[in-house]
Amino acid sequence: SPTASFAVCGRAAAAKAQTDTPHLALAPSTTPWPAPQLRLRGGQATVTKLAAELELECANLLGEAPMWHEGEGVLYWLDINGKKLWSYSPTSKESKSWDLPEVAGSFALREGGGFLMGFVSGLSWYDPETGKVDKVCDYEEGLNTRPNDGKCDRQGNFVIGSYNNNHRQDELNIAGLWRLNAEGLSLEEILDYRFRCSNTIAFDVTGEKLYFCDTPTKKIYRFDYSPTKPLSGKTLFYEMGA
Repeated sequence: SPTASFAVCGRAAAAKAQTDTPHLALAPSTTPWPAPQLRLRGGQATVTKLAAELELECANLLGEAPMWHEGEGVLYWLDINGKKLWSYSPTSKESKSWDLPEVAGSFALREGGGFLMGFVSGLSWYDPETGKVDKVCDYEEGLNTRPNDGKCDRQGNFVIGSYNNNHRQDELNIAGLWRLNAEGLSLEEILDYRFRCSNTIAFDVTGEKLYFCDTPTKKIYRFDYSPTKPLSGKTLFYEMGA
């Protein structure tokens, strides 16, 4: 595997990539993001409806995985079914898209430019300007799944969940939750059960809690998170209505 560094948006300096070991370097923010505020009544969170306005007419088939690049001041996202990577600057109002060689379910920003992509064929480095793809590892070989939702932790590890391509028909729990470790680029499963459709992967402001939803269940769970251990302490965080 090629030696490389890897980053999500942040203001702190990232660790320098080692020259003898494949390494992912995260550039974490030194200032915690503000925690979402929920209005609680009788111990229950109340949902406030928000209004949305059209910012860009991009005609995506399935727009997913928005990721803000702090350094560039640009929003990146995927049109999964359209096999495109998009960018948009809210300041200049300029947008751009790149054709991807295959379907990607999620991505992360790579330090120094480029991306780590969750392609159907596996996790790969991708340079949109040249189209170059360097495969890091295979992903759930032999299963009818693909990478779906994914996020970086504060140590530079990439946590990514899967999608059962036929889950609406077969309802099989065959998808897994994985972590691509910063040191050595090893891929390990971190959840002790399988599911159908990974979504809502997010960390709290401490980085010690991870949120996860298997979409068909309509339940968001919170876990205790360690960058070196499997998930533990499963707790129901929110259950969505019909």
